[in-house]
Amino acid sequence: MINIYSHRKRFPVLLVIFIIIVTLIICTSAFIIYKKLSEPIINESNSLNELDIEESEKVSGFPEETEKEIIFTGNTDFHLITTYSCNHKITTISKIPDSFINKKIDDIKNLYPEYEIINYNEYEISANKYVPQICENHYMIVLSGNEIISYNKNSPDKIEKKIKINLNEFLKEDIEILKGGIEVGSKSEMLEFLEGFMV
Repeated sequence: MINIYSHRKRFPVLLVIFIIIVTLIICTSAFIIYKKLSEPIINESNSLNELDIEESEKVSGFPEETEKEIIFTGNTDFHLITTYSCNHKITTISKIPDSFINKKIDDIKNLYPEYEIINYNEYEISANKYVPQICENHYMIVLSGNEIISYNKNSPDKIEKKIKINLNEFLKEDIEILKGGIEVGSKSEMLEFLEGFMV
């Protein structure tokens, strides 16, 4: 009689040995491939250091000598981020000012120190400029007589909007706050505030 159970016991042992051998072959192949890929490729005509220097110049932009050779034309774009004392920033994109034309970057930096050059190439210049005053987006809303008046803080003589109100409809505290003035940070915020007073 044939013992079925003894045949089954040998089959898993052979399978385990087969799996171990395949795993060893895969791991050895992976290790060899990893070693080959991690070895540096050295060109016989150039040393590795010379290649690194040339490649870094290509990756980081122009070599230093070439950067100084850029002479800007009227076709160069000018990206300017203006930061005001109120911390508002306004970004403008235009052609470079006429005073930048036919100048090198060092000339521009020396002649116009108010511009902090961030980045540049022959097609564009990016710069920051700090302005020590508040931007045009600040408005005051005040009560004058029986009218609520709004104006830009930078030009208080120019009234943006006037609204007549009935003072009897407001609490004394609210009237005092309006007389002292309320500052808002944008024209849309000013208009939204004034909507509450329109009948």
